[in-house]
Amino acid sequence: MPKPSEFDVNVLPGRRLDRLKIGYDGNISFFTSAGFDLNAITINGYDQYGDDYAIYESSYEWLTGGIAAVSGAKSVGDLRLCGISSGEGTLNLKIGNVVSNGLAFTVNADLELTTLEISLADPLIMCVSNNPETFVNLPKKIRNIMASVSYDRHT
Repeated sequence: MPKPSEFDVNVLPGRRLDRLKIGYDGNISFFTSAGFDLNAITINGYDQYGDDYAIYESSYEWLTGGIAAVSGAKSVGDLRLCGISSGEGTLNLKIGNVVSNGLAFTVNADLELTTLEISLADPLIMCVSNNPETFVNLPKKIRNIMASVSYDRHT
C-alpha cells in the first residue's frame, strides 16, 4: 500500500493517429470534365484512445479506385477529384498507414451536344454564295453570324 505522499502513475503510450473519418453532406456526383472540389470533404482524425487528433500531415494520399484522379496543388488547397471514366468509385484518405472510411462517388460521362438551335429576332435570309458581296445587304447581326460560319465543300 502506498504511503499518503505516494501514488501510482500509469504512463500511457504517446498519442498517434489511429483512425480517419471523412464525410460529405450529400451525394458526390460530377461530370468527367467538371470534377469535384475536395475542400468540401470533412476530415476528422482520432487517436488510439478515441480522442480527436489534429490532422497537420502534409504527406497524405487520396485513394480513388481508378475511375478518378486527384489534381491540383495541395499547398493552395486547390484539389479536385477529376473523372477519368464514368462509373462509381470509392474515395478514401490515407495518412501513413491509416486509411479512412470510404465515400461513394459517381462520375457521369460528359454531355455531348446533339442539337443546336439558333433563333434571331430579325428574319433570316438564307444565302449560299462564295461571293462576300452577297452579304452586304443583309442586316449586320445576320452578316456577323454568317461570316463566322465557314465550311469546306467536298465533292
